[in-house]
Parts: sequence; structure tokens; C-alpha cells
Amino acid sequence: LINNVNSVVVNDFNIIQQVKNKRVRWSDILNEIDLRTIAVDSSYNQNFYNEVGGIRYTSYDFDSESKKLSINGETKIFDTINFTTIADLIDSLNASDIFSNAEMHSFAKSGSRDDGFIATLRISLNLKDKK
Repeated sequence: LINNVNSVVVNDFNIIQQVKNKRVRWSDILNEIDLRTIAVDSSYNQNFYNEVGGIRYTSYDFDSESKKLSINGETKIFDTINFTTIADLIDSLNASDIFSNAEMHSFAKSGSRDDGFIATLRISLNLKDKK
């Protein structure tokens, strides 16, 4: 009812409501990234990265105009499954109700079994349109 009234009447309340309807709630986006990452890395966000490895993000780039996100970070694994972990993370992000087209175009890994193998993350994805 409010949306119907707002489409007919133009006032400050209407303008505020339009802004609220179009805004992107970045806290929800970050929470979804965390949940999708925990599904792949059970020790994510528990400050065990240096000891047991896992996934760590170093930066996020959000573009609300194009609805594109870029996630940068790294994986540290003490066996050789870095790329499997990254593929599982991409699958988990794509399974989300709010993300689509998660992808990573280049893969590089360095390190050893003793120190851990580190692979760089550069994942790009889109926000799905709200319904």
C-alpha cells in the first residue's frame, strides 16, 4: 500500500523510501561472504590462519552501479589442495541466493608442505537483482 501511495505522491518521505529500496546493504553482503566461506573453510575467521591455514581476505571492491564485487585474498594450505579449496569457494558463492557469476581467471601457488602453500585469490562476482 505504501509503495502504491509513494508512486502517486511525490514528497520527502517518498524520496527517502525510493533511496532505501535501491540501496545495497553491504553488511548483508559481507555476512553472506562469511557464511559461504565458512562452508568451505571451517576455521575461517577464527585467527588460526597462520597455524592451520585456510582462507583470508585482504580487500573487497564493491561497485553499486554495476552490482559487481571483487574479493582479494589468499589461501594457505599445508597440502596441495589450494585450487580445490578455491573451486569449492567459487561453487559456494555461486550457490548463494544473492551472488552469481563468481569466477577467478588466474591461479598461482607458491610455498612448501612445511610452510604451507599460498595461492592468491582474485574472485569477481555479481549481485543478483532483488525480487
